[in-house]
Formats: sequence, C-alpha cells, structure tokens
Amino acid sequence: MKRMLSLLLFILIIPSIFSASSHVGKKAPTTENYIVIGWNELGMHCANKFFDNMCILPPYNNHLAQIIKVGSPTQLPEVMGASSGFSVTYEIPGDTYSVGKTNFWSFALQLFGVNLPDNIGLTGNGLTGTMTDTNNYYLATGIPITPYTDNNFLTENPFQLTLLKAFNASNQLIATTQSVIPVSNEINCVSSGCHTSEMDILQHHENVSGFNINNRPIFCATCHADPVLGMPGNGTAPKFSQVIHEKHGEFISTDCYKCHPGPNTQCFRDTMHAAGLTCVNCHGNVFNVGKTVENGRTPWLQEPSCGAAACHGDNFAENPGKLFRESKGHGNLFCSACHNSPHAIVPTNKAEDNLQNITLQGFSGTLRKCSVCHGYTPTAPGPHGLSGNTVPLSGSYIIPSTTYPTIASAFADLNTNGLTSSVTFLIDAGYTENALGLTLTVPEANSTKTITFKKNPSQLGVNPKLIVNTGTSAVTDAGIIIAGTDYVTFESLDIDASAQSTIEWGYALLKRRGASPFDGCQHVTIKGCYVSMNRTNTKSVGIYSGNHVAGSTTSLTLLSASDACNNCQFDNNTVSGAYTGISLNGFSSSAPYTFFDHSNEIGQFGKNSVLNFGGSNVAAYGIYVASQDQVKIMNDSVVSGAGSTNRLAGIALSGSTGSSADISGNYVMVASSATTNQNVYGIWNNYGSTPSANAIRIHNNRIQSYTSTHTSSGPLYGILNSASADSVLIYDNVISGSSLSGTGTQYGIRSDASGNETSIYNNIIHDLVNTGSGGMIPVYTALFGTANVYSNQIYNCTANGGSVYGIYSLTGTNTWNVYRNSLHGLVSNTGTTASCLVYGVYNNGAAIAEIYNNFISELYTPKATASPAICGLYLTGGSTNNAYFNTIYLNATSTGATFGSAAIYAGTTATVDMRDNIAVNISVPGNSGLTVSYRRADNNLSTYANGSNNNDFYSGTPGPKNLIYFDGTPYVNLADLQALVSPRDNVSFSEIPPFVNVSTPPFNLHIQSAINTLCESGAVSVSLPTINNDLDGDSRYPNAGYPDNIFHPATGPDVGADEFAGGVIPPMRTLNLTLFLESLYSGAAGMNQARDLNGPRFGAGIADQITVELHNAQAYQVIEYTAPNINLGTDGHANVPVPMIYSGNYYITIRHRNSLETTSATAISFSTNTITYNFDFQQMAYGNNVKFINTHYCIFTGDVNQDGIINSSDMLLVQSLGSIFGTGYVHEDINGDGLVDFWDMLLLDNNMAALVMKIVP
Repeated sequence: MKRMLSLLLFILIIPSIFSASSHVGKKAPTTENYIVIGWNELGMHCANKFFDNMCILPPYNNHLAQIIKVGSPTQLPEVMGASSGFSVTYEIPGDTYSVGKTNFWSFALQLFGVNLPDNIGLTGNGLTGTMTDTNNYYLATGIPITPYTDNNFLTENPFQLTLLKAFNASNQLIATTQSVIPVSNEINCVSSGCHTSEMDILQHHENVSGFNINNRPIFCATCHADPVLGMPGNGTAPKFSQVIHEKHGEFISTDCYKCHPGPNTQCFRDTMHAAGLTCVNCHGNVFNVGKTVENGRTPWLQEPSCGAAACHGDNFAENPGKLFRESKGHGNLFCSACHNSPHAIVPTNKAEDNLQNITLQGFSGTLRKCSVCHGYTPTAPGPHGLSGNTVPLSGSYIIPSTTYPTIASAFADLNTNGLTSSVTFLIDAGYTENALGLTLTVPEANSTKTITFKKNPSQLGVNPKLIVNTGTSAVTDAGIIIAGTDYVTFESLDIDASAQSTIEWGYALLKRRGASPFDGCQHVTIKGCYVSMNRTNTKSVGIYSGNHVAGSTTSLTLLSASDACNNCQFDNNTVSGAYTGISLNGFSSSAPYTFFDHSNEIGQFGKNSVLNFGGSNVAAYGIYVASQDQVKIMNDSVVSGAGSTNRLAGIALSGSTGSSADISGNYVMVASSATTNQNVYGIWNNYGSTPSANAIRIHNNRIQSYTSTHTSSGPLYGILNSASADSVLIYDNVISGSSLSGTGTQYGIRSDASGNETSIYNNIIHDLVNTGSGGMIPVYTALFGTANVYSNQIYNCTANGGSVYGIYSLTGTNTWNVYRNSLHGLVSNTGTTASCLVYGVYNNGAAIAEIYNNFISELYTPKATASPAICGLYLTGGSTNNAYFNTIYLNATSTGATFGSAAIYAGTTATVDMRDNIAVNISVPGNSGLTVSYRRADNNLSTYANGSNNNDFYSGTPGPKNLIYFDGTPYVNLADLQALVSPRDNVSFSEIPPFVNVSTPPFNLHIQSAINTLCESGAVSVSLPTINNDLDGDSRYPNAGYPDNIFHPATGPDVGADEFAGGVIPPMRTLNLTLFLESLYSGAAGMNQARDLNGPRFGAGIADQITVELHNAQAYQVIEYTAPNINLGTDGHANVPVPMIYSGNYYITIRHRNSLETTSATAISFSTNTITYNFDFQQMAYGNNVKFINTHYCIFTGDVNQDGIINSSDMLLVQSLGSIFGTGYVHEDINGDGLVDFWDMLLLDNNMAALVMKIVP
C-alpha cells in the first residue's frame, strides 16, 4: 500500500461499485494491434489478517496498467491515454471475495471512520472493477485482496494473478494480460517469536501519555505518522518507520524477514536477490533505516535510487524527484512496465512474476524484445542506449566488427536478446580489450543452443586477450563471470589481470540467482586460455567456480541438482601468477549428497599448466576442489612460486562426503619457504569420507622436487590421503627429489583414514631427503579395514637425524597385506641416538599383517647406537604377523659402540608365523652390539607359530656377536635355535645364497640359477594367503609356468622372494648359426640394431634376440629343446648353447618377434661338440622359404601375431599402433627403429601381397 489516503480515509464510500462483468466483448476485428501490460505498485503489500487489537496496514493493493498500440516500420508505438476512450478492467480469478478471510470489515468503522460494504476497500474498489484512466496509464487503488483464494482459507498464496482486459472506445476487447497482485498477512510481530501476542505490544505503550489500551482496535498510524497512509500522526510520537526500525534495530541488524513478509513469503525474490544483494545493500541495516528517518528522510517517499553512482549510474536513473515506481522512460512507459515492480524486478524466482513477459516476448526477464511494442526490430538505440537488435542470436559473428565491436557488446546482446540456436563469436588474433566483470547470464542456452567465444581459427598470431581493469569489490572482481549459463565454451581467449592486485578471479563460474532456482553452470568449457593473475592478492584464482552469485561470496543452500556446477571441462589452459591456480567449490550438501557439483574435469582432454602460485602467509593450492563428485584432475602440471609460508599443496581435494575422484597423470613440484610449523603436500586428498561405494584413485602422477625449508615440526607429504573413502587406490606414481629441513616427518605416500580398503601399488618412491632431524616414512598406512601395499619400489631415502621406516602401519587396520615390494638404500645418515632407526617393513598396529615376496637390502645407520638400529622386518604390532617368502640382506656398519641389527625382529605379543624367508645379516656389530638373523623381544615362544619353518637364517661367521637367534639369550648356531623352538624350523637352514649382486649398489637379490643353493625347492607352499607368484610375478611351484631346470626338476617352491630355475647347468655343445632378418637387413654390411625409446635395445653388435628350437626329426610337432633370448649379431651370427644330452638329429627352427617361423631344410646331427648351420642359402631353408635381398637370403618379416602367415591381421595390428604413433621395442615395429609408422606397413605389405606363410615338415 503505497498511495496517499489522507482524504480517502474519511470520506463516505459510494456503495455503487462498477465491476468488469459489463465488459464481455471479444477482441476487436481490427488490423491494429494492442498489448496491455500490468504491474503492482510494489513487489509486495502486507496487511493484518485480524484487526481485533491493532492495525498496522489494512487490505489495500494498488495495480497499474498501460495500453500500447503496436507500431510498424513507419509508425512508432503509442501509449494510449485518456483521449483514446480506452479502458482496462481487472479481476482476480479464483479470489472473488475477502469477507471471511479477514475480519477487517468488522472494525473498518472504528479504525477508519467509514462503514464499508462487504468486499469493498477503502477507496471504493472491490476485487473486480474498472481501472481509473490517469492520462497515459490506468490505476486501481485500494483493492482489498487477501492472500487466500476461495478454495483455500488456510494457506497463503501471496502471488495471485490479476486478469487485465483492455477495451477500445467501442468496448471491444483488444488485449489481455496477467500480472501478479502480491499480498501477505506475514506481519511477523508474534510469529517471529519477538512478541508473545499483540496485547504484549500494546502493553508496552501503557506508560505513554494519552494511550488507552481499552480503545482497541488501535490504529498505529493514529499516533505514529505514516506518509504511505497519508497519516500525519499526533505530532509528538516518532514516525512509524523510525520507531519500528530504531527500536528493533537494537537487536536485529539485517534479518528483515523478522517483520517484512517473510520466511514463508520471501518477498525479496528478484534479479537483484539472485545477484546476491540483500536489503542492506540498498537500505542499510535495520537501525540505519530508522535513523535516516530521524534525520529527516520521509519514509516510503524518499528511497534508494537506481541511478546512484554506486548502483546503475545516470544512464539508468529515475525521473528527477521521483522514485522508480513513479518514473517513466522510453516512449512514456513506466519503468515497471518493462522491469516489473520494486523488489520483484524480473526475472524473479516466482513463475507468476515471469509469466507476463514470457507471454509477450517468449522468454523471462526484462521486456527487451523491441518487436513486442514496435512490431519490428529497430536499428536505432533503445532505452538506456541499448542496441535495437533484440532478435535472439544465432550463427557466427566476428569480434571486432560493426555488429560487435567488443566482447562486452557481444555479452550484452546475449544477455539481452538470448539465442535461438548455437552462436559462435570468432575473435581476431591479437585483439585486446579492457574490461571488468563481463558477465554472461543466458538462461536459455542448452545443448542445441550453445555459446562459443574463440580465437578466429583462420588467423595466425597470439590469442585475443581481455585486460582486466582495476577491481571495485573487496572479494568478487573477475575478468569474465559465467553466471548460471550452460553450454558455454571459451577457447583461446586469454585473461590478463597481472597488473591488478584487486582482481579475485580470471574466469568465474557462479550461480545465476541468489534464490531457488539458483541455476548453476552446466557444460561450461574453458580451454586453451592463458590466465595471468597477481598473486599479491591472496584470494586470486585463475579459474574459479563457487556456490554463490556474483557480488557476494555467501554460500547458498541448493535445492536441486541443476543448481550445482556440473559437467564442466578445463583443458589446455595456463594459469600463471594466481595465488590459487584452479579452484572448484560446490555446495557442502548433506546426505544423500546429490547437490555436490558432479563430473567436472580439470585436464582430462589436455594438460593445464598452473605456474607460480602461492607466495604469501595464506594457504596456497595449485588446484583445489571441494564438494564435488566424480571429479577428474588429470595430466596437469603444477609448479608453485617462491615465498609460500603457510600450508602449501600442489593438488588438494576437500570435503565431498561419499564422493569419488580420479587424480592422474599430473606433474607436481612445490617449494615452501615456511619458517614455522606448516604442512606441505604434493597431492592431498581429504575428499570422499564416509564410505559409500566410492573410490579415490590417485595414479600415474609424478611428484618431483617438492621441498620445505622450515625448521619446525611441519610434515612433508608426497601424497596424503586423509579421507575414509570406501576404496582408496594409489598406484603408478613416481615420487622423488624431496627435501625437508625441519624436525617434522617426511612421507612419500600416507593413507590413514577409516575407510574400507586402501591399495598402494606400483609406485616408485626414491631420493627423498631430510636435511634436518625429522624422520621419514616412504609408505604409511593406518585405520583402513584392509591396506594393500604391493609392487612398490622404494630406494635412496635418507634422513639425516631421524628414523626411516620403509613401509609402516599404525593402528586401526584390520588386515595389512605387504607384498612384492623392493626396498633398498634406506639411510638414517647422521643420527647418533638410540632412536635413529631404519626398518624395512614395520608393523606397529595392523591386526593381521601378511608380509611376503619382498626384497629388502641396503639399510644403513652409519652412526646409530641402538641395538637393533636396523631391521629388515620389524613385527611388533597387531595380533598376527605372517612373514613368507621375503628376501632380506643386511650389510650395515656403524661407528656406534652399541650398534646392532636384525634381519627379522619380532615382538612376543602378536603371533608370528615365518616361512620360506631368506634372512641374511652380515652387518658389522658395534663393540657391544649384535648382528642377528632372527631376534625376538623376549624368550616367550608361545606366539611363535608352530608352522614356522623353511627359513634361511644366516648371520655371518658364527660367534658371540654374530647370532642366528637372540631373545635375551644368544644362540650362535642354527642347531641351537632348532633345539629351542622344535618342531619349528626343523628344516630351516643357514647359508648365504648366491645373489646376483650384493657388492655394488643397487643390490640385486635375485638368485643365480647356475649355482647350487638350498633355497632351490627348499620352501613350503603357503595357501593362506594364496601365494602363487614371486616378487617378479613368476609362477611359484607347483603352478603352471614356474621356472624350472629340466636337469634338476623342482620339488617345491624356492625360499625367498625370487622363484628361480636352480641347479648346476650341465655341459653344453655349441650351435653356430648364420641368418639374416629381413626386418633389420641393411645390405651387404648386415643388420641394424633393434631400438627402443632409449636407443639400441641390446649391447653393441647385437641386432636382436631370437628363439632357437630343436624339433624331433620324426615328429616335427614335438619340441625337444628351446633356447630363448639368443643374441643375434648384426653380422648375422648367433651362438646357441645346447645341452650335451641332445645328441640326435633335429630340425632347427628359428623364431623372432615379428618374423616368419623358418626351419632347416633337413634334420641336423648334433653328435659333435660344435654344429654349424647357415640359413644364408635358399636350399638351407625348408621349402626354400627365405627371401633374397641384395647379397643375402633373409627370413621373411611381418608375422606380427606369430600365426605362421603374413596377412591383413598382422597389418591391422601395425596400423592400430601406428595410428597413435606407437613407440618402443614392440612386435609392431617391423623395421626395429623404435617407431611404428608407414615404413613398417610397407615392409609388411610386400610380403602380405605375396601370401607368404611358414613351411615346415
């Protein structure tokens, strides 16, 4: 209610009321077109529902309309005025009466001094009627509507629709429309909880002179002046707006819905609300509203201005001395005719508000389609200087051009006009534009109406660039903002904010609205862009998405999956100088977490480079994501800048309960300059907790040269997972070159959260260094139900002063499976205390530990004093420790007088089962130290499992300091141990096996098969866990394919981590072969060397390797002997060792990885010590199946799949790998140059055309 009533409140209302029922004519049959536009004076009117005690506002609603005669190219549109004889009627379908929905009419006489007829308001208007013609608009005041329809007296409907009908002078219907007539009873004095009752309010006035509570109902404006009602007050009491806001502003600062409608109605619902503005942005806080009245402002008649410099500026200003609701502009239209009412500026979050403009122009928002009024699209500028081209866009456009001289002009037209189909803007190479906060908000964009801004592909030169102007906001300035617009692509459009420390975001993906539906960005792509930021602004982010609107960082509470930011892609971008490179932030949704952002990817289709990030005392991240699901961070390069002194992470993931993520193929290098206790991470996952069948995959990343220079206790992590996801998989990563100078612990990989399962495998962790006194743990697990640590390589990890544990488990893990790992070169370099320790594998808490098939060697503590300071296996935690098939070789020395070591150390609380291990310790003990193969904490053998056996315990030359076993009592010899623990270890033995290399680092703990050893067949099979393979994946006896020496067949698996074909090799005879391979043939000089990515695959003079088979002379299909991996010289010669037992006649068959199987012409006698055979003659090959090239006969090439025929199936294999530019030593590389390409196909094609196939007996 915003019209003055000073006279109307006291006049006698004429009872004869005109209604719209007299206007029933159809639309006039005329060629002239008209439209009618209606609106309410304000975005919301409120009124008391009950008037027994008091009245703040009566039912009183004002509605306006304008009739427009639609123009043409030769005639401007016309706003119809009083002289036209036109009229407008109004009605409210579904709401035909108010009496009974409120008791206003029972108290109208006492309150307003008028005796009103039922359903007639204070100005004589009812719920239907004819609007008053007021020059060039139509007005109905005082419509006594309530928020209840005829069908529902209980539930408010604050946004009912009027039906307006326009008639010409002949009473013919010419146009209709529907517009909102808003009303609410949500005056919340009591319902907000502030007052217990209306009487409570009145009783606060009992001490006011002249106030009599018995004179109810009491009209507040009787004493408190209210200009909106035309009530002057009693001259002594403060104005109503002043006293209400000042009084309540003492304890309510910004919650306007405590009084105004309201938590349910939410009357502030428009585009400004969607942009993140609140009441306070325009009006100030509650107390300020009252204070300005006290200082002379007239409430309701002096309000904030759209044209204020801090808002829209002069180009959007109201008429002088008038408010927005009173102002007119383009063609004498009210501002509200195009924009709708104050507080309900379209588009709003209410469909009812948007209905009228959708009906008129086909889409919501400002009435901006010029043809609605003009009948066509003018070319001249329209209101506020906007382009006359209001036709929705489609097709391709050039920037700069006459149509779109700037990127900003393209944004403006898209926002104003929308689009009918996909649109592409091609921006000239080298083009630059200065701008700030270009915002794209096009709600109709979708999969068939896409928007693309890209560098013109027909032009060479540098990318176009947006140079960002100085920011005007404290926290929300950007180069480009995508506000809830879907299917947008920005390609090769650079943003340069490097000169501006006031800019927060380069590209920003935000919500379109601040109220539901919030409308997040979907399917946005940013690729090939170079974003330069200024990292002196610690809030700066190169590419950003946030759960808020532009102009505010207040997080929104989403209600729909479409409100989130989903399916967006960020590829091939470079972000330089941002404090955080790329940051995606969704809504922290509660269960079931469906409102997280979903399926966003960073780098999946092309590497992003994040450079020079961080650099101050605020936490810094190269890439950061939170509240996401199914996010992918892949193939990116992340390198920090100098100067970061707070938390620092290359890639960090946070929150996101129950979510999945894939972090793969990234290169990370971070360097911290912190001087205090700060954590540093290569990759940190704190995302996906609360197991929900979700998986975190961190794989194929390279984390290199990550450093921290502080001297306090902050840790350094290559990869940290601290989230309890259902499954955490960390694999195929390379972590190297780290340095930590403080007292904190350094971790290569750490995964310690209470999820169901974590698996850490196929990682390479090497050359980690602590230069301070902190410890080091290359692999750390804890808390997971099951932790699997396997097939990792850990080497050259050095801590100067702290302990080093290669693979470590703390409490909380139920099952810890550690197998097929190789650990060597673990060093605590300068530590001299008893706490400076080096353990290969350390179980300090896993309930059940299964430790098998591991290589452990080169553990050193050159100054340690502990005994034992070094242990290959250190098994003290949990309830069960099972150690099977491990190979441990220790050869340490120390200057510490009490230095000692143990290949295996076991506590006596947990059960320890040890089978099939090699535990060699030849370390040199200190003067009072011990070198022990197997050491236990004390002499309690009840936890040494009865099945323990088949171990190789060796500790050098037996003596008082070189012991097989120690439990407080020394046991020098194996027999002493066996007598003590029988029947355990009754077939264990003591020897130093014939290792391949234990003299020159890195050691090779594989066993030489040509030297006899008790390890051959000396083990017993283990079925729980099932151990069918060795460290290399070779089968263990008796599984198919196990290594075997046919002269000494295996009778059991081999002791240690290496399954080998042991036994002395028998006397051999020599087969001297001459042959040439077509694939490598280089002419008379011989053959080229086969190559891989690193150069020649084999040593000097070696062309390739072949396999030689001896076949039975009578039954060719029987292979009597196979000699694999035979070196074939570039001169065509190969020497093949053949055991002397093969002394009969045999066909000689040659096999090569991509050559045709070729056999000798006849069976050859092997009765002599040396046999010579030359395939360099056609008649020497069975069926003459060789090919003459220049001066030599060569074996045919091209049998890639080794099926005995060169045909299209071989060609398909070469073409398939060649199509992706395959490289390396692979079968498809026919000519052996390390590349799969056309030349390989050419060689194969020649033989394929000739239908070449094998010919054998």
